[in-house]
Amino acid sequence: MFIKSREKRREQFLDDLGWYIVNISKVIFNVSFITFVIYFIIEHFKVGLISNYFDLNSLLILACLSGIIVIFFNEKEVYSTRKKQQSLLIIFILAISAGILSYQYLQNLKFLSYLIAILASILVFYSLILFFNRTQSND
Repeated sequence: MFIKSREKRREQFLDDLGWYIVNISKVIFNVSFITFVIYFIIEHFKVGLISNYFDLNSLLILACLSGIIVIFFNEKEVYSTRKKQQSLLIIFILAISAGILSYQYLQNLKFLSYLIAILASILVFYSLILFFNRTQSND
């Protein structure tokens, strides 16, 4: 009797610990990813402003590791229509950002830079739409 209760407590402890790690990883991923994007944009416009004091690679590694934990160990959630709208807005913003950044880096290609920027936006938009549709259909 005492052994079974000890095993149940151990299982409950491991379940609670896993749930705690996944929830902390969600917060760490959101904060580190948003911070990385903001710092990257600032660093792009003023080189050395961030990189002289802070290594962006460590922030990117932290975002990747916490994102992997969330992807593999998160329980499936039911997406409401509000979450779908928010994810669609984020996808649209990321697609436009990809187009702007690709245009800015390829300005010396003249007319081709416009075409590549449009194609990059379309590619990012459709790939993220397919990714989110695939993850929602697995729920």
